[in-house]
Amino acid sequence: QIISVVDSAFSAPPPSPEGTRVNRNSFENALVSYPVSTGPPVISADAKAFVSEMKASPLGEFSTTFLTALAANAQHESNLCPYNAGDRRDSVGGNGEYAINAVSCTDARGDYCSFGYWQLNVCSSTGAGQRFAEYYKIELTDKATLYKAIVDPAKQFEFMSVEMSKMFPELVYKEQMPGMSVGESARHMAQKIASEFERCSGCAGGHEYIARGNLAAEMIKNGTHYA
Repeated sequence: QIISVVDSAFSAPPPSPEGTRVNRNSFENALVSYPVSTGPPVISADAKAFVSEMKASPLGEFSTTFLTALAANAQHESNLCPYNAGDRRDSVGGNGEYAINAVSCTDARGDYCSFGYWQLNVCSSTGAGQRFAEYYKIELTDKATLYKAIVDPAKQFEFMSVEMSKMFPELVYKEQMPGMSVGESARHMAQKIASEFERCSGCAGGHEYIARGNLAAEMIKNGTHYA
């Protein structure tokens, strides 16, 4: 088997009810099977520790506001589980040619395309998982090596520091956007990450776009960024 469980300081998420599972196969950095957030934002008990881990990584050069925005998206993507797997394929082949057989944080084994805190997609030619593989010079067909790397928190943090610097050079160092409070700034950044990097269902102005922004603002309000 390819998979080995990775030790983590963060709690694995509870299983989601089967009725809340959503097909994410067409999305680039896809959500795993968690219920869509429609109510008030609920901050994960692991969020503060997660922000602290980011601060101790190459991401630590970014503003705490931007890290909060990243944390909000990571919570929605993986529930802060570093080895989470999503965007499941029924078979390996076609648009799932590079899918990796793995066990998600809900203990479901299958062929998955998206991995890690931000669900980096290895199947899509424009997915962040393929850019991750290129960054670390790993062949997409070397699935065991790629899986080991893509669920490694340190490697995820390093890759995301490079990726975010390229995508959002105007945001990553800002603690506060002109004319906005810190909470509003975190909301804006979280929504930019959702719409331009994650590109999930509802991330382009829909429910997830709103929910991720609300969560980031709530994290600021509750001091998560002071981790």
